[in-house]
Amino acid sequence: MFVMCLRIIVLRNVEVLILIKTYIIMKKFKIYRDNQHMDEFFLKKGFVK
Repeated sequence: MFVMCLRIIVLRNVEVLILIKTYIIMKKFKIYRDNQHMDEFFLKKGFVK
């Protein structure tokens, strides 16, 4: 049971890291000029920058 909880936490962290990396890449290449859209996406996911 404890292992399962740990696994879920790790998976969540990986998901967050991927999202943050994607966000940084988008900022670098200025794919997203409309940052509002990305902020909404982050809020929907449940974390605030």
